[in-house]
Amino acid sequence: MPSYSRDSLKLFFLLALTFASMGTLFTSQSISMQIPDPTVGYNTQRFCMTPFKAFKKCEKNQSKIKEEDEEEEEQCNDLNNHRLNVEKCEMVVKRAFRRDINMGGCPKQIQFVTLCEDEWCHHSPSSTDQKSCQKECAGVRESLNVCINQRMMKYFKWNGLQEDGTTMI
Repeated sequence: MPSYSRDSLKLFFLLALTFASMGTLFTSQSISMQIPDPTVGYNTQRFCMTPFKAFKKCEKNQSKIKEEDEEEEEQCNDLNNHRLNVEKCEMVVKRAFRRDINMGGCPKQIQFVTLCEDEWCHHSPSSTDQKSCQKECAGVRESLNVCINQRMMKYFKWNGLQEDGTTMI
C-alpha cells in the first residue's frame, strides 16, 4: 500500500472521529442548563407568567358562568385561545434555551456562573457558605439573567410574541 494512501486513510479517520465527537455537542445534556431549573428560576412560567395567569383567570371565570349556550361557547373559545397562547409561549422558551441560550447565546455568562458556583457554593451546605455563595455570585448571576432576558425577548419577537409572552394582536 503506498504511503499517500495510508495517510489519506488516517486523515479520513481523524475527520470522522472529529465530526462524531462534535455531534455529541447537540445531544449531550452535560453542556446545557437544565430547564426547568427551580433553584435558579429558569422555567417556562418565569417567561410565560402573563399568558398563564390569563389562562387561569379565564378558566376560573368559565367555571362560574355557564348560564347561556352562546356565552359558554364564547368563553370556551377564549379559554382555548389562552391555552394555545400558553403552549406557544412554553414551546418558544424551551426552544430558545435548547437552540440559542445554552448553545452559544450566553456562553461567557454561563461559564462565569458555573465557575463561581463551583468555587463558592458546592463546598458544604452550611448557612454561612450559602450566604457567601449568594453574595459572591450575585453579580455573575445578574449578568446571566440580563443576557437570558435579552435573548428571550428577541426569540419572542421572532416567534410573534410580545415581551410578556402573549400573542401579538
